[in-house]
Amino acid sequence: MESAPNINILLQVPESYLPKAEYVFRNFCTILGLNPVFSYGAQGEAVHIYYGASPRAEYPVSIAFKERTAAFYKKTELYTVDEVNFREFRGEMIPFLFSRGGEVYGFSRQNCIINKDIIASAFYFLSGWQEYVQSKEEDSQGRVDYARSLQQHWNFTQMPVVDIYAQILENAIKRSLPQFAGFSVFERKKSFTLALSHDIDYWKFWTKKHLLDTLKYNLKSFKKRPAQALYKLIGHALHKSFFHSHYRLLKSMVKKEEALGAESTWFLMGKEDYPDARQSYIKEPAV
Repeated sequence: MESAPNINILLQVPESYLPKAEYVFRNFCTILGLNPVFSYGAQGEAVHIYYGASPRAEYPVSIAFKERTAAFYKKTELYTVDEVNFREFRGEMIPFLFSRGGEVYGFSRQNCIINKDIIASAFYFLSGWQEYVQSKEEDSQGRVDYARSLQQHWNFTQMPVVDIYAQILENAIKRSLPQFAGFSVFERKKSFTLALSHDIDYWKFWTKKHLLDTLKYNLKSFKKRPAQALYKLIGHALHKSFFHSHYRLLKSMVKKEEALGAESTWFLMGKEDYPDARQSYIKEPAV
């Protein structure tokens, strides 16, 4: 098997942000079949990709970066939902973070500037930054509130945004660095791919016992919290008993595969000794 070609990447970003930028570039280059070689600060030799505050037209590919992005990642906070910038790419409206409005690309005769910070955007999702921030909150119980996520707010849960960011970089490389094109996993003709796609904590969260225990708790605490307890009693008794189905999500996934003309084989991996027996579903014959 041929070794991946070296692609030279010049990073002119704050030192604290360098590991994050390198992490994303390494992931992108793995997808694109390339080996990243980084240089820093002053102009490197034979630079192919530049990532820094002022995109440079003299480099084949430049990616926009805003100084305040590094400051954001020094703090522990969620990205502001209203600052997500959407722009069309291949017929879809794609969310970009840490980016100004306007077109995705800027072209000159031989060079390409990516006006969206696909590196900082990708790090936010690749690193699980939303989950990390919520885990640091004082009232956190180790759970992530999906309702607070950018994906839920802007309805792009089913969109593989990091793959799309990689494709945006790939397009720029094809145009301005054709010698590095054609190595991508997107280009390879494979009959299958393996993807770790879902973290299924519970196969069936609302067991009869758990539903009964919840109903008992709400009855017992009715005097202290009447409105909330009544809502839970009615909601759980009706919805969880008659309408809720833990198979519904799986069926929706199968329908999406059918719509895409894809076939899949699912493999469940887990262990059998969780403290909560409901999480040890891997040993259940029905599963």
